[in-house]
Amino acid sequence: MPGVAESRNDFTKFSTISQWFQTLIHSALMQRQFSLNKFRRNYVKVLPVLA
Repeated sequence: MPGVAESRNDFTKFSTISQWFQTLIHSALMQRQFSLNKFRRNYVKVLPVLA
């Protein structure tokens, strides 16, 4: 049945793209989280000087 083979191929393509997308999003979010934490730490260090 050629229909089944084609749909399986599409599913494989879709799942590969979705995995790649998740990896990309995850690493971008982790990077953002790291930057935010770094910013917070520096801000807290400066805060007593401002107060």
